[in-house]
Amino acid sequence: MQSQLERAKENIDLRLQITKLETEKLALDENALLFCEGKLSVEDINPYLKDKMVMMDQGEGYYKDLFIMDLLGIIRGTTMVEAQDIDLSSRAYLKASQDTLKTVTSDALIARSDGSLIVNTVSPIFNRDGEVMGYAGIAIKAAYFSKIVSDLKLGDEGYYGIVDSNYRILAHPNADLIYKEFPYEISMLLKRSMGNAVYNGPSIFNEKENAFQSYKYIESNKWYLVATLPERELYSQSILLLSYVIIAGSMGILVAIGIGYYMGNQITKPIIAITETLENLTSSRQLIDTAVGASITHMEAIDLGHLDRNNGHEPSVGLYKKQTIRSTGEDEIGNLRSAIYALREYLSSMSGFFEKESEKLMRESRQVTQSINSMSFNTAKFIATLSHDLKTSITLIKGYARGLNTGIIKDEETKAKFLNGILSSAEDIESITCDILDHAYEAQCVPKLKKEWVSVKLFSEALLSSTETYLLEKNRRFIHHIDEFEDELLNIDVVKIKRVWQNLISNAVKYSKDETLIECAIEYDLENKRIQLGVHDQGVGIEEAHLSNLQEMFYRAERDETKGYGLGLFIARSILEAHASRLEISSVWGEGTTVCFCLQLCDNLEGGIDEAETKC
Repeated sequence: MQSQLERAKENIDLRLQITKLETEKLALDENALLFCEGKLSVEDINPYLKDKMVMMDQGEGYYKDLFIMDLLGIIRGTTMVEAQDIDLSSRAYLKASQDTLKTVTSDALIARSDGSLIVNTVSPIFNRDGEVMGYAGIAIKAAYFSKIVSDLKLGDEGYYGIVDSNYRILAHPNADLIYKEFPYEISMLLKRSMGNAVYNGPSIFNEKENAFQSYKYIESNKWYLVATLPERELYSQSILLLSYVIIAGSMGILVAIGIGYYMGNQITKPIIAITETLENLTSSRQLIDTAVGASITHMEAIDLGHLDRNNGHEPSVGLYKKQTIRSTGEDEIGNLRSAIYALREYLSSMSGFFEKESEKLMRESRQVTQSINSMSFNTAKFIATLSHDLKTSITLIKGYARGLNTGIIKDEETKAKFLNGILSSAEDIESITCDILDHAYEAQCVPKLKKEWVSVKLFSEALLSSTETYLLEKNRRFIHHIDEFEDELLNIDVVKIKRVWQNLISNAVKYSKDETLIECAIEYDLENKRIQLGVHDQGVGIEEAHLSNLQEMFYRAERDETKGYGLGLFIARSILEAHASRLEISSVWGEGTTVCFCLQLCDNLEGGIDEAETKC
C-alpha cells in the first residue's frame, strides 16, 4: 500500500509541475504579451490559444481551457466562448499570484463557465521592463486526477482518494462525493495530520469506517493522497498470506532436511581430502626444511674446512621450527582444524621471511634512489661548470677578435697581447675538450690496461723527478722520501698510473697556497709485499662529511670554488681498481690532506721478467 501511495504521489506531483511549467511558458509567449499590450485583438488571440491547447492536449482531453486575464482578473482571451469576460478577481489562487508574482495552482474549483470541476494554474505576464501586464492561465479537468488513482488497485474493496487543501474531495471512486468534504471522522484525522507539513502518516484505523487509512502529503500543492482498506479485507488477506507462509515454510523445512542429510554425507569427503592434502603439504615442507637446513650446515662446514660428522642427525640450522599435525581422531572437522593451524603457522613464518626481504629491498631501493638523485645533481652541476668555462673562453676570444677587427688598435704590443689572449683561450677550450672526452671515455668504459714490466726503482725516480719540476713551477716547496729498492718489478699500465699520480699532485697544488709544503713518499710495504705511493699537502683540507663521496663521478664539495669537473678522482679510482688497488684519503679541515695507493710487487727472480710473468 505504501509503495503504491508513493507512486501515485509522484504522478500527481509530476502533473502539477508540468502544468506550472506550461502556464509559465504561456506567460512568456510573445502573442500573450502583445495581447496584454493591446497589439493583438480578441479575434487574434482566441484561435491562437485554441490551436495551442489542441497541440498540448494531443487527444488526451485533460485540458479544459487556456485563458489570459487582465490586471483586474477578468478573462479577456480564452478557448471557451462561455468563459469570455468572467471575473476571477475573487479567487484565492489569483490573489496569491498577484501578491507573490509567482505561479500558483488552485484547489478543486467549480468552473463558472459550465459548472464542471477543474483545477486552475495562473502565472504573471511580464513585459520587457519587468512590469506585470496580465495573467496567463491553464484549466485542467479534475477528472484527470481521479483517473490517476482509479488505475491503482487496493484489494477488492480498497480505494485511493485525493483531498485538496480545503479538505474537499478531488478524486474518489464514488462520484457523488467529489467536491464534498470528507466524512467527519476522516476529515478530523486529516486536519490533525495536515498541521505537520511533512506528515506521511502510517496506517490509521478508523473505527467509524472499519477501515485502515494511510496518507501521503503532496507538498507542491498541499494536497493529500488517501488510501483506504476495509478491515475485513485486510484480515482475509493476512490469513491468506499466513497460510502461504506456513505451507512454504513446511516445504522449505522438509527440503532443508533432505539437502542437509545429503550434504552432510558429501561434505565430509572433501574435508577428509583437504585434511590429507594439508598434512602432505606440511610434511613436505618439513622435508624441505630439513634438506635446506642440512645444506646450510654442510656449506658452513666446508667454509670452516671440515665436514659435519653427524650426518645421521637432524641439522642444528633450519628455516622454520618443525611442526607436527596431530589428528584428534574425534571427527573430520577436528582433523581439518589441526591441519589448518599447522599450515597457518607455516604461512606465518613465510610471511615473516618475506617481510624481512621486503624491508631489505626497500632499503636498497632508497639507497639506489639517493644515489640516482645525487648523480643527477652532480651531473647538472658538472654541466653548469663546463658551460661556464667554455663560455668564458669563447667570450674572451670574441672580445679580442672584435678589438683587432675594428682596426683601431695600431700598437703592435697591444695587438700581440690580444693575439696571445685569443691563443690562450683557444688552448683552454682545447684542453677542456680533450680532458672531458678523455674522462668521459674512461668513465663509460672499463679501463683497458696496457701492462708492462717496469723497475720499481726507475719508475719511482721518474715520478719524483717530474713532480719536483712541476711543483717548482707552481711555487710550492717540495720534499720527498723513497725507500731503497733493488730489482723489484711492477706489472702496470705505466701511462695510466702516471695519470693517477699527476692527478693527486695537481689536486695538492690546486687546494694549497704558494710557498706551502707538499710531501711525496714511495715506500716499501714489506708485510704485504707491495709499494705505497702517497702525497701530503698543507692545503685547505676536506670536511669529513665529503670524504666518502669524493671518488664519485662529478662530485664536488659545496665549498669547493676551484676550477674542476669532479672527474679526476673518479677516473683515478677506476684505473686503480683495474690494478686491484684503491685510493685511501685522510684529511683534516684547515690543515691538509693525505692521499695514497698501493701497487703489488714482484720479487727479484733469477729468471727475470719471463719468470715474473708466471709467478707475480
